[in-house]
Order: sequence, then C-alpha cells, then structure tokens
Amino acid sequence: MKSKAIFLDIDGTILPSNQILSPKVKYAIEQARTNGHYVFLCTGRNYCNISSFSNVEFEGMVCSNGAYIIINNQVIYDISIPEDDLENCLKFLDENDIEYNLETNFVSFYSQSMIDFFEQYSKSDVSELNRLKEETVNHIQHIQNYQQQVPVPTLFFLCQDEKYIQQIKQKISKHCYMINHGFNQGYYTVEINHVDATKGKGIKRVIEQLNMSIEDTICFGDGMNDYDMMKTCHRSVAMGNTCEEIKQYASAVCESVDDDGVYYELKRLEII
Repeated sequence: MKSKAIFLDIDGTILPSNQILSPKVKYAIEQARTNGHYVFLCTGRNYCNISSFSNVEFEGMVCSNGAYIIINNQVIYDISIPEDDLENCLKFLDENDIEYNLETNFVSFYSQSMIDFFEQYSKSDVSELNRLKEETVNHIQHIQNYQQQVPVPTLFFLCQDEKYIQQIKQKISKHCYMINHGFNQGYYTVEINHVDATKGKGIKRVIEQLNMSIEDTICFGDGMNDYDMMKTCHRSVAMGNTCEEIKQYASAVCESVDDDGVYYELKRLEII
C-alpha cells in the first residue's frame, strides 16, 4: 500500500475522558508507522500541552490549530496572532470582565478565576479536570506574568452572552479567525488564531514538506476546530462521540473514542 499521512486530533479522538491513551490506539499508531505510514498529531493544544505522549513517537505535530508545526523535531511553521489584534481583544475582554487565557508555544497564561472556572466545570467533565491538573503542574502561569510582545498563537475565552462574540469579531482584522465551540455548562467557549493557522492549512504545509499528495491523507477528529481538516483531507473520519454537524463533513464515522475508534477504522482501511 502507498504510504499515507494520518492526522490525529487528541482530546475526544485518541484520548478518552480518563486522558490515558488506550493500548489498542497506542498499538495502532505504532503499527501504522511500522507499516510505512506517517502519523501526526493535529490539535488545538499548544506545543507544551502535549506531554501525555512522551512514550509515543510521531512524525510530527500540528499544534495550536496549525500555528506551530513540527516535522521530525524541526519547526517548519510558527505564526501568532498579530500584536494589534491581540491588544484590541485583551482590552475588550478586560473591560467586560470576560475570562480568557493566552496559549504560547511553551507556557499558558491563566487568570485565577479561569482556573477556578475550569475546576468547577470539570466536576462534570473528568477529562478537563485531568488535563487542567496536568497543565497546572507543568506549564501554567498566572496572566499577570504575561509580558506584551510575547507571541501568542491562541487566545481562548469564555462568555455567557453571544453578543460578546460578535463584538470581538468586529475588533479583529482579516488576519484572524475565530472558532466557536458552542454553548456548554452555561458558557460559550471560543478560540482566536491567525487566519493562516488552521488545521487544514497546517496539513497542507506538512504534505508539501513530505512531497506527498492530499489524496494520501487521512484525518480523525471530533470537534468544531476539526471542521477545516475534515474538508481538507482525502478521507476524513469523525469519531462516534462527535456532534452531528461534524459528522456531516466526514467521509466516514467510526466508533467512539472510548471504544477505540481510531484503532478499528485503521484496521478497516488496512493501515494496520
């Protein structure tokens, strides 16, 4: 079989609620690479928040929704939110007491109230609690430690009123784009990245570096930030646990993350 480039989202795709990579999915990743395929993480997480995979090897990572890309331990792409856009957003968020965090490549800056919110939210979402604990120990700093002009690939914020989302859209230029993850637990969760930082564009950059065709790509995902890569890859697989909106853009729907969907789909495709 011709080599394929396989792109895997993390949360809700290969990591279930307990934040532990299952033996079957770990085997699938390793066996796909043994069989001559290229396996990449493709995630909204920033680079420093991928420590869960220290015992698994990949060809590379598309981090921060495509803002930071590594192939074979070499950074091939690194782009951040333009300073003027970031400044405008932070001014608006501060003026309206909207909680946010700044995710750079090597540290995340959280306000105490943001951490408190996630701890409260995580009482009904074990995966978020586990992830937050992991990040807090390793690489979270208080927002007061953030220094201007430090590059920020991702701005993440929470709000209860959708009007704020529309108002922030008016604050950012054509150089940024926004992903609204929807309304859950009383809050809208929203990410802002540079317009050239999407999972789909990140995948195209990887394929170009590997001198491969987009026809040789497979992706797995479950969230709204996976929409772009679903449109980009030749074969796009939605997890069984994802929303109907994402499923309609996928080539196929596999089992849920808790049922090792990635493992079973790669077997059906004879990748492993």
